[in-house]
This record gives sequence, structure tokens and C-alpha cells, in this order.
Amino acid sequence: MLEEDRNWMAYIDSEVRAVCEPKSWRHQIRRRWSVREKPTSKSHIEDYEWKLIPEAGPQLPEEAPSGDFEGVYYVLGFDKPNDRFLLQHDTMHLGTWGSHWEESTYTEIRPTRPMVGIGNQPGATSTCPPAGWLRDHLLDLITRFRANSFSAT
Repeated sequence: MLEEDRNWMAYIDSEVRAVCEPKSWRHQIRRRWSVREKPTSKSHIEDYEWKLIPEAGPQLPEEAPSGDFEGVYYVLGFDKPNDRFLLQHDTMHLGTWGSHWEESTYTEIRPTRPMVGIGNQPGATSTCPPAGWLRDHLLDLITRFRANSFSAT
């Protein structure tokens, strides 16, 4: 993983922790299902997502067991090329596959000013927003929207 991606990973993880820990929520960093076959060494920041789980309990392992996707949680992703975060919320997914898997309810979180160097510009470097910026947006959104409900059955 690139140094810049590691910086983003640390920023996003600290912001998610700042939301979850005071609420005694669990949280997890995981690679997206769509990239699980890709070697971890070739993953970029866009290959990861953060689960915010509104229930108390021990911290989850970084990698969820294969096939285990039941639960109620928010999912935060970072779309670096498009300069935005995406928070999935209150989307009901029941059953293994169906038309409902094509529907998603999410909110885009965009900075009021572009993050320097975001996108596919060769050699571009980006700067993370100030500490607390993403946390504040997440806190606002979780008060307005319920968490996802995912079930394999």
C-alpha cells in the first residue's frame, strides 16, 4: 500500500474510532467483498471499508469470516478518485441475491473544498481533512439514518 493510502487509512480509522468508542459501538476495517481475491499487497485505500456497528461488544477481527455478512451496521467507504466518502445506511438486504442487491441507500460526504491532489493525477498527493471533520459528518448522519440490515438468510 502506498504511503499516501496508509495516511488515509490512519485518518479514516481514527475518525471512525472517535465516533464508535464513546458510544461503545464496535467497528471493523475490512477489504470490500469485490476485492477479496486480490492480494492484500496490491490493495489500495479504495479497496477497504469501515463498519460502524451500533452495539456494544468486543472489537471484531480485521477480516470477517468468509460468508459472514449478517448484522446491522453502517458501511463507510472512501472513493478517492471522486474526492468523496460514502456512508451506506438503512438499506435492507434480505436473501442471497435479488434485485434488492442493486439498490443502495447512502450519503456522499464531500469536503467543502477539494482535497489537494485527489484523483488520478500522476504523482498527486492528497491531504486529509482536519481531525474531527469526518467524525462530525458521521455523527450527524447516524443521528438521521438507521444502520444497514444485512442477512445471508
